Amino acid sequence: MKSKQYLEFLSESGMVGSKEIKEIINYRRGGKKEILEDMLLSLDIFTEKQLASKQSDYLDLSVIFELKPFIDWELIERFDLDYLRSNVIFPLVVSDEVLYLATRSPLDTRKLEEFESVFNMKLKPVISTRSEIEGIIKLAKNRG
Repeated sequence: MKSKQYLEFLSESGMVGSKEIKEIINYRRGGKKEILEDMLLSLDIFTEKQLASKQSDYLDLSVIFELKPFIDWELIERFDLDYLRSNVIFPLVVSDEVLYLATRSPLDTRKLEEFESVFNMKLKPVISTRSEIEGIIKLAKNRG
């Protein structure tokens, strides 16, 4: 439901036009089951940073394009980097018993709820780009 509302927000705010909406609908009808973020990127409707900024506006969440200054490297040692890479998420820091988690897909609440359940921590999502998250996971692997 949130994806549909997000698409309506993009349309009503003038960020996408009827042409782009039709492309997305046809893309989905073609059997593509990608998440909305991937569709918007693969159709060249937004760049990664533009999409992250739009999500930030819509969801009233922070967006961070450079994650490295916010990372608690000792915290990262508690997580499986392959799990983080496959889910395109990255834990940044724990503050006041809340884990700040970088994600490129904040609309995927199932993934966030699963992470919260598995790691038994309250989450606060922070939006970033796939390339930034993948790059920081690669850096974490090289540190390990």
